[in-house]
Amino acid sequence: VNDLGKRYGSHWALHSANLAFFPGEVHILFGENGAGKSTLISMLAGAAQPTQGTLSIDRFSGYFRSVNEAREHGVWAVFQEFSLVPNLSVADNIVLGDEALNCCGLLDKVAARAEARALIERLGFDLDEKAVVGDLPRGKQQMVEICKAVRAVPRVLILDEPTASLSTHDTAALFDLLRRMKAQGTAIIYITHRMEEIAQLGD
Repeated sequence: VNDLGKRYGSHWALHSANLAFFPGEVHILFGENGAGKSTLISMLAGAAQPTQGTLSIDRFSGYFRSVNEAREHGVWAVFQEFSLVPNLSVADNIVLGDEALNCCGLLDKVAARAEARALIERLGFDLDEKAVVGDLPRGKQQMVEICKAVRAVPRVLILDEPTASLSTHDTAALFDLLRRMKAQGTAIIYITHRMEEIAQLGD
């Protein structure tokens, strides 16, 4: 992150940020409301474009013009505002945009459910792949978003206060997942207001 800034009118929401995020490390972003954390991660994830500065990853240097472009470079974010389709199942949401097709060229629902079930079991989440997302409490919806991001095997994973709505069981499963991803070389950017999580996760 090189001299990154975002201005709204005459107000700088973030000014001249310079940061480096490394593979296999959990980087904690910690600060009061209005400190610029959400502004920063929205630009890292392609959801907003900077007024100044650049992002660099491998041979890319510039800024992401969309969330899809960020994802093409391996940067995935799980925001507090979800990007789920409420009338679809958990499995359908997890594979959305990258669905398997059957021999007739139609969406393969059986394959989607099987993949979702295997992923959920691997992550250790308490989640039913057949459930309709709109019927789930917020904490379960958060887990669906995390499943979507992890399925893509991101190089950089951004989590914005992911445990705010999670149960103790699902929080423990998430922390185990992050430790595994860290060991596999994922760079993790973790926003939290919970002091105890800094010592538990942060490098």
